[in-house]
Amino acid sequence: MFRGEIFIPKKKPFLNLTLSEKLNWGSLLGVLIYLSIFFVDEKWNSSEMKYYINDHTFINQIVGFILAISLFSSFFIRFQEFENLNGELKGKLIIDENEITIDNKIYDLSKIQDFKIKITDYYGQRTNYSRSGPYYYQGINNKLSFNYENQLITINFQIYSDRNTYDLKVTLLNIICKERIPFQRSYLKIIDDEYKDTPTYKKFVEKLLVEKRVVHSETT
Repeated sequence: MFRGEIFIPKKKPFLNLTLSEKLNWGSLLGVLIYLSIFFVDEKWNSSEMKYYINDHTFINQIVGFILAISLFSSFFIRFQEFENLNGELKGKLIIDENEITIDNKIYDLSKIQDFKIKITDYYGQRTNYSRSGPYYYQGINNKLSFNYENQLITINFQIYSDRNTYDLKVTLLNIICKERIPFQRSYLKIIDDEYKDTPTYKKFVEKLLVEKRVVHSETT
């Protein structure tokens, strides 16, 4: 059985930056602006700004210190930082071998068609950002959709952990291979590759081949 949280996304802001990204890009932009003062000063043959800055060493030190602290702080903050949620977690998603429960509404697996699920990440999984940006995912980039009694059901959902991901993949394996849900060829692609060596999957594939419901190329 799998238990997750329903995620209701909201429109992302134009600049969807986390705190570490704001500090990182803000400090780099500050350095660029500060250096551009000298470039503009030379281009327009004016020395007032440059002389003012050169004569106020203490101001230079303060500005440099703030920019340096902001830049280095962004590196440390990101190692404890999660991606922005940009939405709210509201309601439970439960998937077992007989039914799917979405926010207390029950859907019988035997009546579901065109079942699709996208498993992308889980809460606390490391992101792919190598140098900047949040270090962890919120586990909300997962999606479920299916047709039920001529109605399209679509939700985003959160996976809590790596163990929670395992529970989901095993549940999907059993649902499909035990034909709790009316079989469609596309469902074989839902099963994770690491479970295609299991007796459950192999036995199911043999049955499908004997009954000529699939060809061998569709099972690998």
